[in-house]
Amino acid sequence: MLLVLGILKWILLIILILFLLLLILLLLLLFVPFRYEIFGEKEREEKIPRGRGKLSYPGLKISGSFQEGNLEYKGKFLWITLFEGGKEENSENEGASENGEDSEQQAGLTEEEN
Repeated sequence: MLLVLGILKWILLIILILFLLLLILLLLLLFVPFRYEIFGEKEREEKIPRGRGKLSYPGLKISGSFQEGNLEYKGKFLWITLFEGGKEENSENEGASENGEDSEQQAGLTEEEN
């Protein structure tokens, strides 16, 4: 009987700690302000719209933009970059595909020469 009560006591203590952590997280979300900014536009002559957005919470910053068909985004926690993507990756991929096309064209020329 004492063993069962001891195990039950530890289980209830763990549940209480998890509940308090959840309550603290909820209070932080309710009472610590976050800021956001969203901007977008599309002119009648343009085919592709452009826009940008930011979300800031103490210690966390997420930003993104879409211009000229390129999507760039970045997420940081304090000074550590969590994720980043966009223009650099696209330009490297485009360069690789162009080089691949050039090598295919050169291979085609060498076949025609034979």
